[in-house]
Amino acid sequence: MSKSKNIKRMRLLKKKKNERRQLENSKNIPESVNRLKSKIEKRGESKITYNKDGKIKVSELIPEMVSPLMDMTENFEQEKRVIGLGVMAWNIGVVKITQGEKEMNKMFKKLKEEMPNEVIDMIKVYVEVKCTEYKEYNQFIHSYDFTETSSTMNHLTVAHSEL
Repeated sequence: MSKSKNIKRMRLLKKKKNERRQLENSKNIPESVNRLKSKIEKRGESKITYNKDGKIKVSELIPEMVSPLMDMTENFEQEKRVIGLGVMAWNIGVVKITQGEKEMNKMFKKLKEEMPNEVIDMIKVYVEVKCTEYKEYNQFIHSYDFTETSSTMNHLTVAHSEL
């Protein structure tokens, strides 16, 4: 077999392997992720983006988690604040799942010094959403960037690690 045919064959095998991996992972997808898939399909996008491990990207889960608040926003700045709240709730939820409620309460104690009680209460609501609907995702977000790409679409990029 020639070198070019080997390269084509290798690419085809790699593509099929990735498709099998995504199919295996899709069998264990929680309901919240199925909602995300249907929402993306309604927007006319062709697919959900997976990371190199075959898992759905955290950058797509955060906006889905806070979608009730996102639906009430009127401009990009409001969306940016909602995403920030979602990232904060996500990280506190990860701490609660991996390190326990005691550590989570320490975080809330620090936040109470800096934020109004209404915001804290909203974060607590989304911490519970994170811990119930997205509990299998334990990526702690170290940094994020939310950019405006068009009048109807924005892009979230996150840097995270497993806790």
